[in-house]
Amino acid sequence: MLAIKVVSLLRAAVLATNPYWPFKRINRLPYHLAIVAFTHLCGRFKEVNAAYVRHSLVLGEWTPGLSDIDLTIILRDGMSSKEDYSFYDRFFRQYLRMKHLLPMLGEVEVMDERQFRIWQRFGFRGRWAISWRLVFGLECRQITPSVPFVERERELLDEAFGLYEGLYLPKMEEGGNETRGGALRLGGKIVSVLGGPMGTGGLVDEVVSSLDDACRRYIGEDARSEDAMEVKVECDEFHISVKWDGIREYIAYHSGAVKDVICMPLDNCLGPQYYIILEGGITSDVILEVLKSFPYKPRMVLTEGMFQYLLRYNRPLEYFLLRDCGVCAEGGVDDYCLTGPSSRDVYYSVTFNAVRLSVLYRSFVGGPAEFDNIGYVLSFIRAKHYLECMKIEAGNILELAEKWYPQLRGDLKRVFDSGSASQADRFALTRGIVEDVLALVDVNRL
Repeated sequence: MLAIKVVSLLRAAVLATNPYWPFKRINRLPYHLAIVAFTHLCGRFKEVNAAYVRHSLVLGEWTPGLSDIDLTIILRDGMSSKEDYSFYDRFFRQYLRMKHLLPMLGEVEVMDERQFRIWQRFGFRGRWAISWRLVFGLECRQITPSVPFVERERELLDEAFGLYEGLYLPKMEEGGNETRGGALRLGGKIVSVLGGPMGTGGLVDEVVSSLDDACRRYIGEDARSEDAMEVKVECDEFHISVKWDGIREYIAYHSGAVKDVICMPLDNCLGPQYYIILEGGITSDVILEVLKSFPYKPRMVLTEGMFQYLLRYNRPLEYFLLRDCGVCAEGGVDDYCLTGPSSRDVYYSVTFNAVRLSVLYRSFVGGPAEFDNIGYVLSFIRAKHYLECMKIEAGNILELAEKWYPQLRGDLKRVFDSGSASQADRFALTRGIVEDVLALVDVNRL
């Protein structure tokens, strides 16, 4: 607790003195020292081929005391699961000790060379890697092919959606001055990613409006003539209890702000996803109240335009679940006139999400509670099944996984149901499934 208070006081002092000479230069020195210390850490591990600094420090748009140093390290190919786990366990322990002394050190993403080559081909973050700064080792980046303008727009939208749902809304909901300040900066980043002006306030209504405009614009510009994919989803296994009376009372209470609530059945073992469809022209305070007062999770607030983009491009597998199994509190699914995704949209979404998420499993070595979440592993098993069979099946994902891959039945039970399973066992199983999926990705099909 004392250490946290000291860091907060130091951060406040740095922010207060940043505008003034000589502090404008002095306050930057600890950041340079932190990068030097990090490169020395990398030099102790023969497994590290390269290390990069990314994001704001590369662009020069960073503020001492406010910005973190985000880093990526690239490992050599060919390591066994045991070697991989041992490396990250040792590296992570030393990095945490260093971060305790140099709190401006931020997140570290870890990939091997093969994974990085695929990762560079997907989305805004992958293509932005060419702007990173190499601070240790040998250059591993490759020039990625250019993509049509409409595809770049989609990459930016998918990036913005990920920031909005995964970071921005949770931070805004959490509250607290420091957390809210970080959320507002993140909101400004979302607006700028979508082509809006830099330095916006980052309030929820600004972010939602920018996302809605970008989604509607993209849907209007996408003139591809591919037919919608035809998929039949079997929903017999879904027995999800939803208290619709309470949800309809919630909609009535927020009349003028909430148009509808849609319950999306994901998987029996994960429960449903709720989408709260907003009316237009409402303020940030109202949107936050709408979000905070909804009693069930996971949930997301979004406009009708955002919802249409989400189900056609960002999460097309959910389109089929909604069409065949979804329920609306007001009216029916057909009221939204949703256009089904093409087979290319589904393939891109499955591969994009798998490649982006593939970075995470090494990070779980430092957080055993997170890594116990079987949902991460099951999402890759679903992706593997789709890429191998080009089929979509819905139901209890754990039971489906055991049906699709009977050889995994014993491993899944042993590793995730047993309290005696080691973290190394979980790491090995997850790594194997993630690598199976990456081996199936055909970047030439995108």
